Amino acid sequence: QAAQTAITSVGTLTDLTVSGTSTTIGTVTSGIWNAGAVTSSGAITGASLVADLTTIDSNTISTSAGTLTLDPTTNVHIPNNKGLVIGHTAQLGFSDGMANSVTSEMQMVGTGTADGSVAIAAFSAGTAKSTAALLILAKSGDADFTASTLLASGTTIGAILFNGADGTNMIPTAASIEVVVDGTPGENDMPGRMIFSTTVDGGQTPTERMRLSSGGGVYITEIAAADTDIAAKGQLWVKNTTPCELWFTDDAGTDHQVDFV
Repeated sequence: QAAQTAITSVGTLTDLTVSGTSTTIGTVTSGIWNAGAVTSSGAITGASLVADLTTIDSNTISTSAGTLTLDPTTNVHIPNNKGLVIGHTAQLGFSDGMANSVTSEMQMVGTGTADGSVAIAAFSAGTAKSTAALLILAKSGDADFTASTLLASGTTIGAILFNGADGTNMIPTAASIEVVVDGTPGENDMPGRMIFSTTVDGGQTPTERMRLSSGGGVYITEIAAADTDIAAKGQLWVKNTTPCELWFTDDAGTDHQVDFV
């Protein structure tokens, strides 16, 4: 069969094979690429599937218009175990707060504040929390995405980690804020505690320093003596002797035991 130089209308096309060495296939000016996939062993250098889509190869979609907009009729789905990286060409390893490397599936990295920051904003005239921007960390007790499996007491629901580069990697964690189930949960019942942790000089994993319990109690981890004095700042600390006493150290380094009479 003779080679076709143009296909003007073929109705529903289920299979199309373009052979030879040509890398330019012209422009699809109307219609829909529907179901299946467009594949190529090389680059399709001249295709324009929609108005400004200029380059498609096995890894890249680019546009000459400056903006690439996804406007699906439903949602954009990225399957489990597949990642989304913004600002880089590969996923990076970070710490889980226990000196283990974790490669998060979704990452945004940059070289400064503007391209290394995430902003979550809500534009609403309302004053209730239901109209505010939220950062939600959630956990279920099973790997089934459709299930809501009860958590056990002592389960970590979520944590915010602050990792720093040590010249080799970003495994060391300088500090963390963690939320843990603080008691027996049940339907419409989820007691929780917040744990504030910091890492000592020479360490790479945080140690609990203060705890806010589900009942509202504030717990301060005991230490042997006050920390380094800082001008215009005082310290409130618990001495690690029996009984554990509450002390205050002023910015001159003078210790004062807090007495309750």
